[in-house]
Amino acid sequence: MGKVFAIIYSEKKPKAVKAAKRALEILEKNGLRGVMMNAREAVEKKIPSDTDIVIALGGDGTILKAVNAISDDAAILGVNFGRGGYLMEIESDMLEESLERVIEGEYGVEEAMMLYIKLNNGVIGEALNEAYISSTQPGNILNFKVIQDEVKLLEFPGDALIISTPIGSTAHAYSAGGPILDDRLNAIVLAPVCPLTDVRAIIISISRPIKVEVLGGGEMQVLIDGWIKRSVKSEKAVLEVGRSERTVKFIKLTTERGFERRIRKRFGYED
Repeated sequence: MGKVFAIIYSEKKPKAVKAAKRALEILEKNGLRGVMMNAREAVEKKIPSDTDIVIALGGDGTILKAVNAISDDAAILGVNFGRGGYLMEIESDMLEESLERVIEGEYGVEEAMMLYIKLNNGVIGEALNEAYISSTQPGNILNFKVIQDEVKLLEFPGDALIISTPIGSTAHAYSAGGPILDDRLNAIVLAPVCPLTDVRAIIISISRPIKVEVLGGGEMQVLIDGWIKRSVKSEKAVLEVGRSERTVKFIKLTTERGFERRIRKRFGYED
């Protein structure tokens, strides 16, 4: 029996919609089973649990939604129809050739870590890229304290705190002044956003979970991977962030590591 495919596309990108239909035609021509759904549908309905391979057509946001809709065993091939495409393996003009290779089993797999995030003892989601903790009111200052193994690692008043995985370190955390991490490190970036004291982004091991205490009036929110949002009205909120048991499996069609590709894209290096 052949592998089962799911084609997930960004409904906001007409070219991705057209390409998804073409990808389904190729699968059917090869006698393979597949479903096609947009990213919003995938999140709401979930991708069938027997799916082996997900073809994600769109931008990085499509990938970030897809990882929360698939089973742990499914592998993802990202096809870039967006601007950045840091998480994508191939560009849109390579779809047909690459899909044929995947059908033939001519690919490798690279795994990426995820973080779990708890808010006041309840799990609110998992992050492939980052968690962004801030007030719901722009400009409101919150007080952040980060603790690991009962040791205070970071404390500051500021607009926000970004907690980033190695993959997410080339995204908002880098724009906030944070360093870029190699994917092979079991570490995270803590990047303060507009702090009112002289603190900077730091790297810590995530072999043990961290606790983040957030103090301040009004309502605070946590934004996970740019689309999962939870808020709470409290003078004090406590988050726990740790390494998830789950990983994301990315299909690789070249010998270039995902980290190398993201560095090249972030710094504008030529191929």
